[in-house]
Amino acid sequence: MLTVRENSIKSFLLLVAVFIFYLWLSLPYYSGDVKNHLIWGTSILKDGLLGFYQREFHDFSFPNYPPISMLLFAASVWLYNFVYHWATYLNLRFPFFPSGIIPFLQWENVQISFLKLTAIIPLILIGFLVYKYSKTSTLRQSGIFYSLIFLLNPAIIYLSVIWGQNDLLQNFFLILAIYLLLKEKLWWSYFTAGLAILSKQTVLMLWLLYLFVVFKRYGLKKSLSGLIVSLGLLFISYLPFHSLSLVWPFDFYRETLKTTGYLVSDNAINLWGLLFNFAKIDAGSIFLGLPLETWGYGLFIVLVTPTLYYFWKKRFAEEKVFHLFFIISSFYFLVLTRMHERYLIPTILFASILVIFKKKLYWFNLIFFSILHLLNLYRGLLQPDIPIFNMLTISVVFLDILVLGYIILLGVNAYQFFKND
Repeated sequence: MLTVRENSIKSFLLLVAVFIFYLWLSLPYYSGDVKNHLIWGTSILKDGLLGFYQREFHDFSFPNYPPISMLLFAASVWLYNFVYHWATYLNLRFPFFPSGIIPFLQWENVQISFLKLTAIIPLILIGFLVYKYSKTSTLRQSGIFYSLIFLLNPAIIYLSVIWGQNDLLQNFFLILAIYLLLKEKLWWSYFTAGLAILSKQTVLMLWLLYLFVVFKRYGLKKSLSGLIVSLGLLFISYLPFHSLSLVWPFDFYRETLKTTGYLVSDNAINLWGLLFNFAKIDAGSIFLGLPLETWGYGLFIVLVTPTLYYFWKKRFAEEKVFHLFFIISSFYFLVLTRMHERYLIPTILFASILVIFKKKLYWFNLIFFSILHLLNLYRGLLQPDIPIFNMLTISVVFLDILVLGYIILLGVNAYQFFKND
């Protein structure tokens, strides 16, 4: 039997090995999105925080990420500059220094990999949370096994390590908030939930669901405390970036919610792709007197309302909480319009936690949605060139089958959710 100390050392070394593997894998490919992160981070280091969100970045995207992401981009640029400066200094100062490191660091992909740290580190941290939860939950499962299942998931690696998007950052804070909530560390939970919405706006719907779970478990007063903490953090975090009105942070945050795109299915393999043969249809197009976007919201409300009502009426259970987040995030991606391919990631994360509860359905969820997500991400990035993936992701028939499988599997999950107490 290994001691607690030996287990801790073993787990730490494993995470270090995975981290090094990620860094190596991150070098060959990346999305153009990461260049936006590089430009934004460089701007903060060069010109400071004040007025950052009012700056124009010609040929690059408008800075629409919240403060935590922007500060981490700046930290990543600073870290690269620090490493490059000292490597250059040591190369000039000491003859035995391996000079080949300098051209390696000058390779653009290396600099981009430093920006990917904002995606890779949250990935490692979620893997650690999976380890912790599996060890401390009532089931007392093998933490390393479930952590590796998560950390070596090809879809998650593709999003964070190859693509380089930091969508795991806000989800890390959300999962940490749920974990702390289940451990009854409420104020720390409120704090990390606030950090979630300050990392990326795409977590906003799940943040509202988090407050609903707090309401269910601890009542109105506690849920209002969570709301106030999050709004307070939002207000404070934007203060260094502007000298405008007191309501500006809330107005600006609301405006950034409108910058996600205009297509009914923005490369997402979901219901709208199935209905319109994955064509580029405007979400504002009118169908039976209403915009498609409104139909999406209507469908979402119809699906979510009975799910929340059932959760509210039944006894509180940890498994039920994670299954609720899995189902709601799956509804979200399936029926809402203007979905990007990346927005399915919360479903994968909660599926990765649910397998700890040792049910065949949960394993099937993880396998199916991981395959779906990987193919959907590849359909957006198309790197590296994988002929079989190319063939599958341009086949409308195959994509239709995936969506139908999605609907059926989600229906089975809803049935099990309502069936079990």
